[in-house]
Amino acid sequence: MNRKPIIKRTESLAGIVEIFDVSDTTFKNWRRRGLPCSKRDGKLWFCAAEVAAWLKDHPSLHLGPGRQQSPESAAMAEAQLRKCNALADMYELNLAKAAGELVFVKEVEQAAAEVAIRVRDRLLQIPAAMAPQLEGLNAQAIEIALDDRIREDLTLLSEQWQTTDAV
Repeated sequence: MNRKPIIKRTESLAGIVEIFDVSDTTFKNWRRRGLPCSKRDGKLWFCAAEVAAWLKDHPSLHLGPGRQQSPESAAMAEAQLRKCNALADMYELNLAKAAGELVFVKEVEQAAAEVAIRVRDRLLQIPAAMAPQLEGLNAQAIEIALDDRIREDLTLLSEQWQTTDAV
């Protein structure tokens, strides 16, 4: 399988704060605690997938150190954690797709439909192509000729399938 390079989309501090719906202060606190980032042109850049994965590994950081939670804020923190986990899952899927490790169901269904159409069309051509050759043959000879032709066509289709990047 040809592997495509993984393209990591990076975000500025403002972009990543917006994606994760947290304050600048919270995000800077996460940075002090080891949030992964890179520096380019004197600015910090973040990969949303890496941030989301880091947050999955550090769920207690959603609150901040030593803070008490009301039931309402606990529910909000839980909702934010679920959101961060969902974002992490989404970014991981996008990275897998970019790397060629993941295909969408619709793409597989389309490829399977195309194969089915090619097989059907090829098999439906057999009667017209073989009729003149079968005239006057006995039943056993007709069966052998048809079997040979069907196997030949299926082998050809199989070879074509293996040489194309259908999925």
